[in-house]
Amino acid sequence: MKTYHHTVLLALFLPLWAFAQQPSPNVPCKSGTPTEQARCLLRPVGKYGLLGPTRITLPDPLENIIGKRVGLTARELRAYLAKHQIDEADLGGSVFAKISQNDRKIPARYFVIHDTGTPTLEKDSSFPADMNESGWSYNDFGFYPVLAHVIINRIGASATKATFDTPLATTQYEKEKEDRVGLFLSVSLIQPRMRDETGLDALAPEEGFTLAQYDRLALVYIAASVRKGYWLVPAFRASVDAGLSEAHDAPQRFDLSLWAERMTQLTNDLKINTKATPRNTNRARPRGTSSTKTQTNERKKPQTSKSTRTSSGNTTTNSKSKPSNAQNQNSMKPTARTNNR
Repeated sequence: MKTYHHTVLLALFLPLWAFAQQPSPNVPCKSGTPTEQARCLLRPVGKYGLLGPTRITLPDPLENIIGKRVGLTARELRAYLAKHQIDEADLGGSVFAKISQNDRKIPARYFVIHDTGTPTLEKDSSFPADMNESGWSYNDFGFYPVLAHVIINRIGASATKATFDTPLATTQYEKEKEDRVGLFLSVSLIQPRMRDETGLDALAPEEGFTLAQYDRLALVYIAASVRKGYWLVPAFRASVDAGLSEAHDAPQRFDLSLWAERMTQLTNDLKINTKATPRNTNRARPRGTSSTKTQTNERKKPQTSKSTRTSSGNTTTNSKSKPSNAQNQNSMKPTARTNNR
């Protein structure tokens, strides 16, 4: 979690389309739907924190679920954790507790992924052969201060440093404005770094993170989202801080597709529906699109009102016709959009 310098200010709350599919010189993300924001906030993070382009789409199930209601209750999640002997206290706190809010009582929206960047190894050395084993000293959570709400070590265990109901600023973006604190939940994955020829700790292990870390990260994400009630917007620390002078380069070598695969397996185990739902399922039928059957029935109805023809050739009736239910609904119901929570 080291510092690198960029120049453009972050603005999460403006239209996103301008940067879609474009190479990113570490421009900040702009707002849109939760899914659109995630496509930008999960841009690939390269060496020195150089960000790749906004993703055209996210790997399933992320593309289908972000910003939507979580189809799992806290009671069901607690039963799963008990069955697998997992302490919910290690996942950010009680699954029945609320999540953090900012000073305007807006609950957290984002799930930020960091890496610890610890320890820093000297240039041309080797990453520890035992770093993915419990005996490696840096897998001990006691070594780390409060860098994030939850820390996940390389054997897939996690520890809560601050419960998810605690407002905690772990990104430069949050630290710049008080009302941003509380909108971000943070998880840091233990990862050593090595100095390169510039002297910066820019080199990460080739594998990045272990399968066990991806599994635990998926579980922590689900637990946090259950507490929210909606799927949080996942984000990389480097993308949240894009353009800021104290931006970081984390996480390095994060395999989003692999994390999505582990998410799929876990959501299947938990019987969470992650299938895409048709966009127009609950919308009122637009005017002029009534079914053939309805049109046929209307033609068969006897006309009870008298009609007269105007000089222009238009026909008018003496009685007022009542708008159809579909028309009423269409005029009163706003366009359905995913809640940006």
